[in-house]
Amino acid sequence: MALSSFYNSDTVSAYSSGTGGAGIFGSLAYLALNTWAHLSPSLTLKILIPFPILMAIAYLFILLPSDAMKRGWICGAQVKEDEHSLMTQDQPRRTVPMKERLRQQIRLFQYTGPLFLVYFGEYVISYGIAPVLLFPGDSTFNGSEYKYYSFVYQVGVFISRSSANFVRIRWLWLLAGLQIANMIFLGTVAYWNYIPNIWIVFAIILYEGLIGGAIFVNTFYRVAEEVEGDLKEFCMSSISFWYSCGILLAGIIGYQITPWLAGRRPHAPA
Repeated sequence: MALSSFYNSDTVSAYSSGTGGAGIFGSLAYLALNTWAHLSPSLTLKILIPFPILMAIAYLFILLPSDAMKRGWICGAQVKEDEHSLMTQDQPRRTVPMKERLRQQIRLFQYTGPLFLVYFGEYVISYGIAPVLLFPGDSTFNGSEYKYYSFVYQVGVFISRSSANFVRIRWLWLLAGLQIANMIFLGTVAYWNYIPNIWIVFAIILYEGLIGGAIFVNTFYRVAEEVEGDLKEFCMSSISFWYSCGILLAGIIGYQITPWLAGRRPHAPA
């Protein structure tokens, strides 16, 4: 996302939508190969491993080359723009002192705080709660509920990540509150087992994905439009770091709570 600071703000929407589409493709590919084609998880992953190479191909051969992109924070680096280019023009870059970096972290809290909470909430759901939300009485999914949850979640992410050109959401803290409430609610469902129908859970998982996609695209859009040019790349990188921290913390907590919740539900894997 830091590279988007060298382009106009429409690339934020394009990148967000593209990564959302990749999520749908990845989850659907795994679901199809493992569940529908009955391939082993190991073979399924081996088939899908080559696809990340496309990221390197896109970076090396599809993105337009630019001295500013290659050299990073160098004052006076300029990017030429032609009629076929999305590159922004005359984007100066400078080295950001450590004191200013710390000061910017405080300023960025209005973006990083809600983004951290949303990603923490949704990945606690994905890592710790969703794996135990099984419905053994429903033979439709035969223990593959989690793979379907992942696909439905990615559909929600794709829809909201692709919506920025039509709907803008400025209340980032509201999205954070909604996702934390979602996490708590699904946690109580996993603990007390009071929702008998898997389709209700599918709807909640879709809603989880909608919130996650919305916070991503709207946060980066706001930074692209509200942060001055010479700090934009640094701010984009910082925000990416903080949502990764939310995912990391969620993974640690999810690893701990999954066996605890599994003990409360019949037929859930410990």
